[in-house]
Amino acid sequence: MEIGTRHDDVAAYVLGVLGREDAEGFEQHLARCGQCQLELDEFRSFTPLLRDPSARAALSMSARQPVCKVTRSILYVAAGFVVAIAAVLSVVQSLAGGPGEPVEVSSVDQAGGIGYQQASLFEHV
Repeated sequence: MEIGTRHDDVAAYVLGVLGREDAEGFEQHLARCGQCQLELDEFRSFTPLLRDPSARAALSMSARQPVCKVTRSILYVAAGFVVAIAAVLSVVQSLAGGPGEPVEVSSVDQAGGIGYQQASLFEHV
């Protein structure tokens, strides 16, 4: 390992993930580097939090997941019902409406005059 990167190994050393040679090299560096000694003390205060998550937090996370899955399933079913009801109402309304109210349609003829023709919404013009 390069000498310049020893400063970056404090956290890895505290967590015990350095190999034996790297750990020995870091310990030699640590004996001469006050900055790394201070960082080592800071990281050691966090080591218990990083290595051993509390059983309560793990239980809390595992208990929460099924609730989220159930809630998500209920939302999907509800959304499906809303879409189905909207589709049924749309079809019923279009079938029950009959031919519809007459609509005025105007167009310009080739000669430049304006004419109009009344047509039902569902009739072909």
